[in-house]
Formats: sequence, structure tokens, C-alpha cells
Amino acid sequence: MECAFIIVGLFFNSILVSRNICAIVHIYDCCKTFAFLIKPSLIWKTRIFLHLNEIVSKMEHCSLNCRPKHKSYPMKYQIISKALLLFLIISVLSCDSEDTLESPELSLSEKLIGEWTLTNYYSDLYFHAREEGRIEKIVPEETDYGIEFTSNQNEIILSGFLRYTWDEYEIADGEKVITYQATNFMDSEHGEGYHTGNWKIENDLLICTDVSSQEGIEYSTISSIEFSGDNLKLTLENSQFGTHLEGETIIEYIRK
Repeated sequence: MECAFIIVGLFFNSILVSRNICAIVHIYDCCKTFAFLIKPSLIWKTRIFLHLNEIVSKMEHCSLNCRPKHKSYPMKYQIISKALLLFLIISVLSCDSEDTLESPELSLSEKLIGEWTLTNYYSDLYFHAREEGRIEKIVPEETDYGIEFTSNQNEIILSGFLRYTWDEYEIADGEKVITYQATNFMDSEHGEGYHTGNWKIENDLLICTDVSSQEGIEYSTISSIEFSGDNLKLTLENSQFGTHLEGETIIEYIRK
């Protein structure tokens, strides 16, 4: 807002030097509408009017007959007044934009907390010693799987059901040849999923820790994290499940 008053002062000063009081009065009339074209608070509107009124009242003491009855001001003063109004609007908007503080960037943990609905599941698990592998893909029409990353002890809550296709393949002449096809599933009621137990963020990676219900052994999964608006992409390197494995598992969600 201070920027606007600086520009006002410069314009009034230039006109005062030329001692043209009528021009000031006309510019004042145009500026009265200025406060309602921007979005300052009521107190700023009041200050603008008081500031302009004070200047004009002083000028009118110097020339009581400066205001024509029908306000038929010369064209050059009308142009000056419109230019002043334009400069005032631009200056205030630019000052307001500079003063606006951007909201701080959320941490990965803060972004992750909440409920998410599964939109994509794809895994290419390759056994390089045997030159064979398995591709798993989501069956969307039979899937309603979801996950919630809570702030309560960083617990993970699963919901729903994931159905996926299971295509086994061999490498022949550098190409994948399908040798067996089936379907399989992950059921949240049985705690099935890649991200279960409790979660934490370390070095910009998602680490989930859980205990196997069968062996009672603690295990962890590590995933890279990508956010795009309300979309979340988690990528796991399959080599973390065994040095004999290659490929990636990609799991994508949308915020619920």
C-alpha cells in the first residue's frame, strides 16, 4: 500500500510544480473510485480518502474558483488522471502480491498422512538366474483396496480387496514369452499388502515395518515416494526381497 502513496505523491508533486489546481481536483475525483477497485480493508480505504481530501482542501484554499461548474476539464488532464488511476491499481496489486506469504511446503510425512484409494498396481518380478519372471497387474473392476497412513503411532490401516492378474514368462530370444496365466489377490482383512504395520520417512524414503504372522519375524519394505497433486506413487525395488530378484513394483493411489 505504501507503493501507491509514493506514486500518488509523485503525480501530485509534478502537477503542483505547474501550479494547475484544476488538474488536481479532477484527478482527485477519479481517485475516489480507486479504493473500491482493489481489495484493501476498510481502514485502508478510509486512509486513502483522508489523504486525498487533505491535499485537495489545501489546494482549494489557493484557488477557490478552480472547479468549473460542469467539470469540463481539458483532455490532457483527463488522460493524466486515467494514467494515475491505472498506475495506482498496478502498484497496489504488485505491493499486495509481494506482501503475500506463501504457505510453507509440507513435509513428506505431512503429505502422506490420510486415506488413499488404490488406482494402479504393477509388478515385474524377474528371477535372473532362471531367466524367468512374473508380471502382476491390477484388475480395476474387482478392486477396492485402500490404505491409511495415520499420525497415531504412524500406524497403517488397510481396507478392501485387490485382485490382480498373474502372468509367468520366460525369456526367449530376448522376448518375454507367457508360459502360465492366473489371478491372485490381496485381502486387507488378512493384513496383506506391501505397506503394513507402521511407517516412517527416512532420507525421503517410505519405510514400513511389520511382523510376519507366520514366522513372527520383523521385516521392512522400502519405497520411493512421488506426489503429483492428489496422486501418490510408491515404487519398490524387488531386489530388497532377495538378491536373486530384479524389477520394480509400482503402487499408485489417489487421495480419498
